[in-house]
Amino acid sequence: MENEISGFEFLSCIPGTIGGGIKMNSGCFENEFKDIIISVQALDENGKILSIDLLKFEPIKNSHQIIGDFTNEKYKKDIKNYFNDEVDIVVSMVFGPKEIETVMKNDDGILQGNCNHKGWIDLTTSSPTLMRNLAKEFESLGGFAVDAPVTGSLDAAIRGDMIMFVGGTDEAVKNVKEVLQEIGEIRRVGDYGNGYVAKLVNNQLWKINAAAIGEAMVLAKKAGLEPNLWWKVMKGGAADSFVLQHDVPSIFAGHYDPSFRVELALKDLDLIQDLIKEYGTRSELTQACHDRFQEAKDRYGKEAGEMTVCKLIEEDANINLRVKGNWTAPWEVKHSSEDT
Repeated sequence: MENEISGFEFLSCIPGTIGGGIKMNSGCFENEFKDIIISVQALDENGKILSIDLLKFEPIKNSHQIIGDFTNEKYKKDIKNYFNDEVDIVVSMVFGPKEIETVMKNDDGILQGNCNHKGWIDLTTSSPTLMRNLAKEFESLGGFAVDAPVTGSLDAAIRGDMIMFVGGTDEAVKNVKEVLQEIGEIRRVGDYGNGYVAKLVNNQLWKINAAAIGEAMVLAKKAGLEPNLWWKVMKGGAADSFVLQHDVPSIFAGHYDPSFRVELALKDLDLIQDLIKEYGTRSELTQACHDRFQEAKDRYGKEAGEMTVCKLIEEDANINLRVKGNWTAPWEVKHSSEDT
């Protein structure tokens, strides 16, 4: 800021080291390391300083680009040929139903490859009906499918202790158990497709809770109860929740957790609404929650953090919910192997 240099803000949500970020071409908020690199300097094994010009530097593509960029012949071939003599299990996690259907059913998609005796684990938050149909196609080709959408947060992903709602036959889950255990905690939910159902109703409660917390915090402060004291006395009581424990500090800090964007929250809420329509249940609270997140997107943009649903209430009440403290952001958490 002192030198009026900008363009590096996206790095704030990327864990790890500068070297690792460059090697993996890490990115966030539609920006990548390659967008800000002029040249790279490195030491070789003899201690000699090497300078690599950007034109000679070939950073890899981010995983979301590899999955989605079917105009690139190199990655089209990779999708179809994921299964080979050395690969027994493929794990997929993309934005939503449209993207996973493309990955599976495109002319060069996974279903066009050799799926016999191969495993497919999908972590995508998606439509249960669509995914059950894709799993049937995969299994008809001799493969075994497991759905394991994750819940938690970015810091849980960094620590490696995310919860997975795992659906599939006992045999299929047994075949992929070692892979699942490397990702996080397994919670069995029955047959294939139930994992997506569990994930959607989980997010239904999560988002409603997130939208409501802002109203409670603002009302408490306006009525004389300071935010830090409010948070302290709420924890452990009837109003306690993961959102209250985990996400309120992002409001105190003022960043509203951009590691999970409003855009993603609305995608999930749209899927929840689709499931509600399919089964004909009442959803007044869910609709109100969707409207609140849409308002946050309209005011702050799709890249805004999920807890900006609380910022709306805060701003409209003309108050400030900042609380001084050492609030560790989700992206600042370290894996146990990084602890000194």
